[in-house]
Amino acid sequence: MSAALSEAALTGVIAHASPVAAASKDALLTWDEVSAGSCAGSAQSNGVGSDVACSRREAAQKLASGRLGISNDILEKSGIVRPGSSQYGGTLIGVNGYPLEPPAAMVAAVEFALRRVASWLVDGSPGPQHPDVEGRALGSAAITYFLSAGSERIGLSSPAAEQLRHGCTEVLRTMY
Repeated sequence: MSAALSEAALTGVIAHASPVAAASKDALLTWDEVSAGSCAGSAQSNGVGSDVACSRREAAQKLASGRLGISNDILEKSGIVRPGSSQYGGTLIGVNGYPLEPPAAMVAAVEFALRRVASWLVDGSPGPQHPDVEGRALGSAAITYFLSAGSERIGLSSPAAEQLRHGCTEVLRTMY
């Protein structure tokens, strides 16, 4: 990718990826909902102890605040996005001289998967599966990469990092 996606570009891409937008409209928490709130109400709402709830809330809030960098990191370094010279075929699109960027549905699938992790962290449920199998495959690759390489970069306490890893594992377990 020639340039990382901006907040506006990421939001615009997701808004136009209609299957993902339709599937997540009311079923998944928004990033604003993930960022809001405190750990005080979380323990009662998802049936876990207060220490676990606070750790999950910390992880969810760090995921929400760093989602742009996390999404770009996944898209640039996980192997999901490939140049045209890749032996597996290219996935970058460039039209009329504009920089090469990943397809909107690919970006939306990564975002959807991250929102599922955040939803699990906040309320104990990963929410619905992606509406199509290719989106689930991309989401699985994104979460696997994030779990193994990207999650350490967001600066979590040890208990929050443990909850984030558990959330990623739960989302992967329910991906298909």
